[in-house]
Amino acid sequence: MADKPKLNKKQELFCMHYVRTLNQSLSARLAGYSDNHNSGYRVMNMPGVRERIEELIEEKNNSLVKQESLVLEKLLQMAMGIDENDRKIPRQSQLKAIEMLYRYVYSQESQQGPMQNVDAFIEALTGSTKPIWEDNPDDE
Repeated sequence: MADKPKLNKKQELFCMHYVRTLNQSLSARLAGYSDNHNSGYRVMNMPGVRERIEELIEEKNNSLVKQESLVLEKLLQMAMGIDENDRKIPRQSQLKAIEMLYRYVYSQESQQGPMQNVDAFIEALTGSTKPIWEDNPDDE
């Protein structure tokens, strides 16, 4: 197995900018390469550059998935009315978490309009169709 080529600082900068911009010419300029029309193309075809970009994209995607999972886990926990230390949270915070989860689910329903069945959403969230924000005399 051949060693992968070591990138210099400009090439590494190009890769980092490319992952952010997805534009070869702009990334080349930002990394300090000449401002001619084919510098981005030249850098992209240097040994090891495409492989490094693929690595950086994978790292970025993995990080985003982890962050999204953590946020969703926290929102779900708050929607259930508890915090990370199993303490009850204020009802207003609980309702806000439910709203945010609803919007997230809605945003995942690609162009199908708003979720029509709120009861199904609540059931999926809590395991029951009884809304968790109903006033409970035991809470006071």
